[in-house]
Amino acid sequence: MVSNVTRSWQCALLLCSACGPVTYSLEVGKAERAVEAARAQNAAYHAPYELAYAEAQLDKAHEEAAQGQYEDAIAAVGVALSYARRALTRSA
Repeated sequence: MVSNVTRSWQCALLLCSACGPVTYSLEVGKAERAVEAARAQNAAYHAPYELAYAEAQLDKAHEEAAQGQYEDAIAAVGVALSYARRALTRSA
C-alpha cells in the first residue's frame, strides 16, 4: 500500500513536470505579440538588428520547446521579448 506521503510527492512531481510547458506557452505568446507589434511599427526599418534578433530568439525558443527543453526555451523567449520591446521603443 502506498503511503500518503508518497502520494503527496507523486502529485507534487506530476504538477511540477507540467510547469515548463505551461510557462513556455504563456510566455511565448507575449513574445510573439511583441514581435508582431514591432513589425507593425516598421521595426524592420527603424530597428532591424533588434527585430532580427528577437525573431531569431523566438525561432530558437520554438526549436528548444519542440525538443522538450523548456528551460532553454523559456530563456530564449525572455531574450526575444526583451529585443522585441527594444525594437518597439526604437520604432516609436
